[in-house]
Amino acid sequence: REVGKTIKSSKKQFIWRMELNNKEVNIELFTSKISGKKKILVGGKVIYEVKKHKDTFTYPFKVGKTTIYMVETGSDIFDLRIDNKSFD
Repeated sequence: REVGKTIKSSKKQFIWRMELNNKEVNIELFTSKISGKKKILVGGKVIYEVKKHKDTFTYPFKVGKTTIYMVETGSDIFDLRIDNKSFD
């Protein structure tokens, strides 16, 4: 969804909700078209933030023992991969 303060379409928020190891997990990605800034939150806590990112974005992280990858597959298209399988 678009969440920019002045220009709504300048920032987007992506949300994934799932259950991992019998716990509910919320993963959020905020991305800015203008600055290229990206921020990932897990359970409301920032785990990654980059000011500018020009190349294709990929960020691996762990939730418990589970490895998760946030992968940019196109312009404003992101794939969440759990143990290297796409989360639908």
